[in-house]
Amino acid sequence: MVSSQSRLKVNVSDIAAKVIDGEAILINVANGMYYSMDNAGAVVWELIQEGHSLAQISEYIAARYDASLETIRADIERLADELVERNIVALDTEPALPLDVQTPSSKQPYNCLLYTSDAADDSSVVFVWGG
Repeated sequence: MVSSQSRLKVNVSDIAAKVIDGEAILINVANGMYYSMDNAGAVVWELIQEGHSLAQISEYIAARYDASLETIRADIERLADELVERNIVALDTEPALPLDVQTPSSKQPYNCLLYTSDAADDSSVVFVWGG
């Protein structure tokens, strides 16, 4: 189980990922599962890839999106648990890299959708958080 102090690392041997137009697209090349995260989720994915802790990521998202830090922290930890369970990421023992959290003049609506699809059996799962 992850905690706010956890740092995650991408399972680069099985996961191909790219953020395009505010959407993180992830494909597990080992099992054919497709994942997509939009809005705040795409930002979270980029920050995971950069090596920041979940606490840092939560603070960064809270500074930019219209939700409480507690709500965001709980959502990000739940999302991280889901990503670990699906072998998209693993817990990392390396220290988190610094992250500059500056508050913009206005906040964006807070929502994210993690969509998964299994090409092998045409099944899909939607994991919604935020908003």
